[in-house]
Amino acid sequence: MSIYLKQVTDLISTLDGSTDEGDQPIDADAAHTALDPLLSQFDPRAFDKYVEALSKAKPTLELDVRRKTKEDALERIRRFQAKLKNNGVLKHVAGNPISDVSLRPLRETLKG
Repeated sequence: MSIYLKQVTDLISTLDGSTDEGDQPIDADAAHTALDPLLSQFDPRAFDKYVEALSKAKPTLELDVRRKTKEDALERIRRFQAKLKNNGVLKHVAGNPISDVSLRPLRETLKG
């Protein structure tokens, strides 16, 4: 996820102070309104609580508790995957000609 976050940050930095084809300044506020949410959609620490709960669990932890923790983590992964598939801004950013933003690292991470 850190690659994705860096690439989106680089894109935002590139757009700040840039001009369009007609040499008109790009609306930085509009760019930030569209792109800033992409920085918080995929929290790299989102799964820490699940990993911690499972790693600190006593061997005698009830099977139901382990299963519930794993199901919660899988549900979070599915929500992230849905965002990757359905978010129009992400699709546009991934195909932008200004600065490379690759969604492949996110997809690979979420595949497990």
